Amino acid sequence: MQAPSNNAQPHSDIGPAYVPAIAIAGLTLIAFWSILVSGLMIWLKVLLVALLLPYAFQAVRHCIKPSIKRLIWREQDLLLQTVDGVQTSCRPLPGSFVSPAFLGLKLIARGGQRARLGLFRSQLSPEFWRQSMIRLRREELD
Repeated sequence: MQAPSNNAQPHSDIGPAYVPAIAIAGLTLIAFWSILVSGLMIWLKVLLVALLLPYAFQAVRHCIKPSIKRLIWREQDLLLQTVDGVQTSCRPLPGSFVSPAFLGLKLIARGGQRARLGLFRSQLSPEFWRQSMIRLRREELD
């Protein structure tokens, strides 16, 4: 059995975020119940429910099946691989939120497009999470 190479690039598949999905579903149920028991006219209740449910469903689906499949650190860049197989190289910007439970990354792609990516600790492998915390905290100090 060989020891892992030190020059291997840290990578992680992105898993589902069940806790935010459950929180969104719970808040949706509370909102749904609030609409039903309110004294609003029936047509307004139907309109509000018709607006609430698609957005809640989309948010839960995005948490359960993220559009980004894999993250790979390459030197100072973060390579994002989507479910469709498209790869985009991004550089984290200063001001990214780094905490022990959540990473809120501000990213800029090579073409200049800016994006944000939020990841929970449970979505990433422990080694990739550790490497990301070290890299991002080091950039904060520089």
